Amino acid sequence: MASRCLNTPLIVGRMGPTKQNISLACLIVGVLFLLFHAGPTTVTTNTWDAPRTDESPNFDQQTQTHMYLRGGLRSRLQYWSNYLKATPSHKGIAEFTANEYAIYGPHPTIGKVCLLNESTPTSERALRTHIHHNSIHNYAQFTLRRQIAQAPWSKSNTILKVLLDELSRPEGERLEWLFWFDVDTIVMNPLVPLDIFLPPPGPEWDHVNLIVAYDDQGLNSGIFLMRVRSWSVNYLAAVLSCSSFQPDEVLAFTEQGAMQRVIEQLPYGRDVIQVPQEWFSQYRFVVNKGDFLIHFAEQGDRDDFMDEWLRKAEEPMNGWPVDVELTRFPNETRAFWAEQSRMQEQHKENFNIAAKRVSSLLEITKVDMEEFGATVEPPARDALWTKVRAAEEVVRHEKSYVSAFSQMHIDTALNALEKAYNSTLAPRVEGATQKAVKAAHNAISAGERILQADPHGVATQGQTNALRIHVDSLKKLLLQVSVARKDVRQEIDHISKAREELETRVKELDRQMAAAQAASSDM
Repeated sequence: MASRCLNTPLIVGRMGPTKQNISLACLIVGVLFLLFHAGPTTVTTNTWDAPRTDESPNFDQQTQTHMYLRGGLRSRLQYWSNYLKATPSHKGIAEFTANEYAIYGPHPTIGKVCLLNESTPTSERALRTHIHHNSIHNYAQFTLRRQIAQAPWSKSNTILKVLLDELSRPEGERLEWLFWFDVDTIVMNPLVPLDIFLPPPGPEWDHVNLIVAYDDQGLNSGIFLMRVRSWSVNYLAAVLSCSSFQPDEVLAFTEQGAMQRVIEQLPYGRDVIQVPQEWFSQYRFVVNKGDFLIHFAEQGDRDDFMDEWLRKAEEPMNGWPVDVELTRFPNETRAFWAEQSRMQEQHKENFNIAAKRVSSLLEITKVDMEEFGATVEPPARDALWTKVRAAEEVVRHEKSYVSAFSQMHIDTALNALEKAYNSTLAPRVEGATQKAVKAAHNAISAGERILQADPHGVATQGQTNALRIHVDSLKKLLLQVSVARKDVRQEIDHISKAREELETRVKELDRQMAAAQAASSDM
């Protein structure tokens, strides 16, 4: 009799092999054939072991077959490991609600969050592709299945709840990042870890708290990565406050528009990094094999399109799962962060140039406000001071770290200050400048007439030289692009004083000459 225990060798008795033993023998032979069959001799490229370059072919079904046929035992075992991992059977996969972790290994550092308050067969299948992705990489999953706020603001409230729960844990037990995804996304390549999209470790990028992608409509809030920090709580609170404190402001796409608006304001923008859309928010009509996921951010027949791609994702040997080292992501992410580091230096240079312009305009504004502030209507004066304080805040806040948003913030503050200055002080300054220039021309003309008419020559040389110096200095001031009224007024005063001294000296000399002539006549 043949043994029915699969842990013992195959034993064939007098009655012949049983069906179970025959099946087991066939299975063993099949596995050995798959592992050790040499395959066609015409295939020469082992794509699996080859280093990935920009010129490497896409890891499609043909590439997988080449890798398998020519690879050694290690490559074939790796192939079947990836095949089993990348085929979402959806059996035995639990769904985790808030405060429950998927225990696939060590304590997770990344959690994924979504809202599924209106379940459909399509959305459930899409969610399962994410849960399968979690099981491979040990990610926690938070799925809220009932709405806890008004529809347009459910996303921020949902992730805020998870953030607060995480921050209430001891620091060593918290997640480090949260990955929000809308349920209109399908993971096509579950072998891509989210870690590859995170900033490199180190102090240079420690300030990054939000990683987003933009499309032609602006910020795409269907996919983003958010660090588990108090910064994120404050950011989401600012987003949610838009509906209460700015109810009349028109926001495109409501919550998504509010998220973008807050990013564009202090103090949040500098801590946000914008990454390429194709990394984790790719659309179906531009997706390639090996890409991470597809985002169906469209109306109309969305479920039909999603069902089509779900069938591809669920089909065994579909060719879409690609080992991450054979995708474009390693090269692209390294190049991206290197470019961000270079751009940061450029942002600093541009920011410093703009900061100097802001500082100069601030100084001019404060000086002119002292001179003309009393003549400006109180509402306009208050609005101008508000712009002054906003510009000062940008320079103070952004100088510690400069980003692309820092440049946008300082440009916005500078433009707002210039606009307020031009509408309030500029007309008054222009009128005062014209008066100062006219007075300067009169002073120069009067000074030159006295210099030309001086009859005493050497006797008045000291006074004449002083007057000539101030006349020449005033001429130079008038040749400047921006006339300094204060300096002009000072030189006009100097000319008036020098004229008086010269006139006094001339009168004194005239009296002396008259007295001398009278004395000579008496003799």
